Amino acid sequence: MAYYRELFRTIDNMTLLTLLIVLCTDIYPGEVYAEIKEAYENDRVDYLMIGMESVDRAMVAGKSSVLANAKRNSHLQKIDDTIGELKNWSYFKNNSRDKQFEKLMNKNLGFMSQPKGTPTVNEPKIGRNDPCPCGSSKKYKKCCGK
Repeated sequence: MAYYRELFRTIDNMTLLTLLIVLCTDIYPGEVYAEIKEAYENDRVDYLMIGMESVDRAMVAGKSSVLANAKRNSHLQKIDDTIGELKNWSYFKNNSRDKQFEKLMNKNLGFMSQPKGTPTVNEPKIGRNDPCPCGSSKKYKKCCGK
């Protein structure tokens, strides 16, 4: 807990400090209770993540009770087999849906590098009273514009 006590003095970020308090509460905050209380008094904690009452409840429950709860919490367990643990993470699972998605993404990524089509230039529109473009010297409305 001496390391955690040092962290209370060095962390300036409210979110990190709040997460440190959550961790200390999960493993019994007794040894750093004064630092936690000071952080709350100085408004350095995000009250929406954990309130002082949660810290106080852990203190009332006692060290043995809090540590027994921590032993049952899978998120607080030490990882002995890193590879075995990572196999259960969805990022590392090798399933066909991921492969299909990857194929689809690789196939469709070409749209970013495809050359743009040549722009079309609109010819000026022929008015009804303009001379006919066929060269007959008649007005367009009397010649090809019928």
